[in-house]
Amino acid sequence: MPLVGSLVTGASSGIGAVYAERLAARGHDLLLVARDGQGLQALANELQARHGVSVEVLTADLVEAADLARVEKRLRDDHRIAVVVNNAGIALHGTLAEVTAQQIDAVVALNIVAVTRLASIPSLPQAADWQAYIKARDALGPNLSRSSAAARYK
Repeated sequence: MPLVGSLVTGASSGIGAVYAERLAARGHDLLLVARDGQGLQALANELQARHGVSVEVLTADLVEAADLARVEKRLRDDHRIAVVVNNAGIALHGTLAEVTAQQIDAVVALNIVAVTRLASIPSLPQAADWQAYIKARDALGPNLSRSSAAARYK
């Protein structure tokens, strides 16, 4: 098993991939988590080649209870993970009247339940720092969205 220093959720593209790139550039070994296994593996290969760090891929949809439990277990069991960038998130598109109950459930599961459960892992060092870091990402999320429903969901 590779040495892991930082775990990044939502790492297959966008802001998550940028966090992974910047951490790798600083010499962090990585555990990348996202639904897109192919995208994760492509990024892992690129980061390993460019920065010489160890990168492991964990394909998981954090909306799914079983996948979230696998990531939680990894965080509890792997004490080499010292940094968590909980970047995975989704927004609603349209008004609340236009979206389905399934879409609302997915937003709550990923943006609230998964964030809270991953932040509550007691083995993470300096847990107070993680809480502040994750809340900062959460606070910025809706403001980065062009969705009026997401902007109202604060």
